[in-house]
Amino acid sequence: MVNPFFMNMQLYYHPDLAIDTLDLTEEESVHLKVLRLQVGDQFFITDGKGTKALVVVEQNKRKQWTVRVLKREYTNAPRHSMELAISPLKNNERIEWLLEKATEMGIMVFTILPCTRSERKSVNEERLRKVIISAAKQSQHFHFPELRVVKTFSDYITEKTEAEKCIAFCGEKTIPIHDSISVGKPLRILIGPEGDFTDEEVELAVQQGYQSVSLGESRLRSETAGLYAVAAFKFLNRL
Repeated sequence: MVNPFFMNMQLYYHPDLAIDTLDLTEEESVHLKVLRLQVGDQFFITDGKGTKALVVVEQNKRKQWTVRVLKREYTNAPRHSMELAISPLKNNERIEWLLEKATEMGIMVFTILPCTRSERKSVNEERLRKVIISAAKQSQHFHFPELRVVKTFSDYITEKTEAEKCIAFCGEKTIPIHDSISVGKPLRILIGPEGDFTDEEVELAVQQGYQSVSLGESRLRSETAGLYAVAAFKFLNRL
């Protein structure tokens, strides 16, 4: 019998649910050990690609637990898709915080976008993926966001996309973000570094069909601006 506690409160991760017997990572195994699960106990696991599986513990070794899949169910992706692209920030903890919260709120793509004024040129992709997995499990999401790290600003903004495109900017020629979001349509929004986008970057983006938008009257930190944009999109698409 599935313990209702684990049905409602716990979700675990394995990248491949196509096979019937799974050896869990040491990290996931430790979580199970802490919760004192035993052989025969059942819980849910996801591959982060939409599959939810009910599994049963077959072996509970100290650092590697083995489980067997009892049944699988595919869950649909969120109806309203958002991509958040942000410059790498000087403080790694701030971008990890934003990624955690944005994942909890259900974004589908998180892009690291190098900009002229970016104070950091690289990120720890492995660390960011761990943040995604942890936040998605906590929030009971079966579709994890894709993490992208692009090479140049110009290459990225010339990509073809079916999403509406916005660039958040502190300049004068902007409209409020809530006036630029069409309910029911996917959105891609760009957030700049601590020193904001350059005028040249904004002009180049506008030439590629991006709408320059404002995020209220206050001057926000980059990570706060990112979360503001996610919240606005999620609120307008709440139904």
